[in-house]
Amino acid sequence: MTESELMEKFGLPKQAMDQILQKLLDSGLIRPSDLPARGQARPIRYDEVELSAIRTSPRYSSRAIELLVRELDNPAATGHVLDISEGGLAVIDLKGVVGESSGLLLFGPGEYLPEPIAFDAECRWITTDKSSGRTICGYEITIISEEDLERLQTLIGLLKEQGTQL
Repeated sequence: MTESELMEKFGLPKQAMDQILQKLLDSGLIRPSDLPARGQARPIRYDEVELSAIRTSPRYSSRAIELLVRELDNPAATGHVLDISEGGLAVIDLKGVVGESSGLLLFGPGEYLPEPIAFDAECRWITTDKSSGRTICGYEITIISEEDLERLQTLIGLLKEQGTQL
């Protein structure tokens, strides 16, 4: 049965289903790989889960190029991109809320990204960097214009040329 079918059969709201699945993950009764594919994923807080098991798109480190993300509604809210793919990005220091969507702007050095890329993204997971205690959020890109997607693909191509695939 799919997650939606289980929710319908047992009359569970999405939040209750998320809590049940999180408890199963926490207890070790299921693994992240047992969960639906990325396109069908639901928001879960991942603290001790191996994130690479749930992130299926090829990702590229942005450590060679400083990329910043700002919220459209709150320009003071800024984070640094740790890695990026066509499907999403991991950002440190931007406080997301799992399951909530935000309008985001991606900024970078002019030679790589002359204009910011705008998109909507949903926070899918949150974890804490063990060495610094800083918050890291994973965002899935949900809405992006064709023009901004092309510019994102160009940026990823530049990162790929630098051998930054994770």
